[in-house]
Amino acid sequence: ATASRMLSSRLRTAVPLRVAARWRCTATAKQPLIITPRCAERILELSQRSREPRALRVSIEPGGCSGFQYKFTLEEAAVRAEDDLIFARDGAQIVVDESSLELLRGSTVDFEDDMMKSSFVIFGNPQSEAGCGCGASFAPKD
Repeated sequence: ATASRMLSSRLRTAVPLRVAARWRCTATAKQPLIITPRCAERILELSQRSREPRALRVSIEPGGCSGFQYKFTLEEAAVRAEDDLIFARDGAQIVVDESSLELLRGSTVDFEDDMMKSSFVIFGNPQSEAGCGCGASFAPKD
């Protein structure tokens, strides 16, 4: 119980800055996206290295060993498409298009830095039925 309270206090729900007309968040809706403090810190670090503010785009593409794969791209914060949703934590922004959000809803975006790799990762995806061993791809639930 204590560990879960500590985890829930560290993981705050990302706040949608702009919500497309077809997507509405209600009190009973699942959390759209969770951004860890470590993820927000890394986005801000990378953004500070650039002349323009940066945002992390998270998208889903066909491919990988399980059917769909996560794609992470750092892009100018001002670049947006009409169906983009923006989530923020502590000044860091994550951009997700509506179709990708349907396969990400309720997931956690984190940044891992270990001996094998340093990368953004998705974990705890409730829309995923199975995934590959490295966590880069997944099979969605029916």
